Amino acid sequence: MSAYFSSTKNLVGSALGIAGLAVHFVLPALVGPVWPLVVIGLYGAGALATPSRTASVDADGAKVDVGSISKALETTWKRMAYLPPDIANEARTIIGSIRALFPNVANAPPGSEDVYLLSRMATDYLPETLDIYSRLPAQYAETHPLNNGQTAHQMVMTQLQLLQKKMGDITDAILKGDADALAAHGQFLDDRFATSALDIASAT
Repeated sequence: MSAYFSSTKNLVGSALGIAGLAVHFVLPALVGPVWPLVVIGLYGAGALATPSRTASVDADGAKVDVGSISKALETTWKRMAYLPPDIANEARTIIGSIRALFPNVANAPPGSEDVYLLSRMATDYLPETLDIYSRLPAQYAETHPLNNGQTAHQMVMTQLQLLQKKMGDITDAILKGDADALAAHGQFLDDRFATSALDIASAT
């Protein structure tokens, strides 16, 4: 169960649920007394529409376009000036983690689930989280408690921290793959050339 709380399904569902809740408080007449059902419905729609960790990564197996990821990050970075400092700092940390993996992503094989998640983090999960928060009036987001007692500001900070934790998992998985490849290459070199060196030494 704890794994689900940090999953992208829960993150996207929660973001949509917050948006529905915000509409209820800002424009109560628009949603009416059925607002709890609207919030639950939006959460469910977001969770169901988000691919699971074991879902097909890329239908055509194409390699991830680092240029598109970089462009999406630049667009998100420009929005930092309009966000509260703590939210902006969390987002910048995530962006920095993604950018640090560019050399590894560029050479990753097609169909890598972790690289796909990194791409979605840059082009979807992070910007969507910030976009939903940015739609709320600043004072409302900072001071108005929602149904769980937290403000929208507190909730988006929690979601960004979940995204940052997920980025840590993605980073570990991608770097482990490269480390394993390096170890395998080292074993190949050892098998190939260490034997040759022994042959040369015994011949002299």
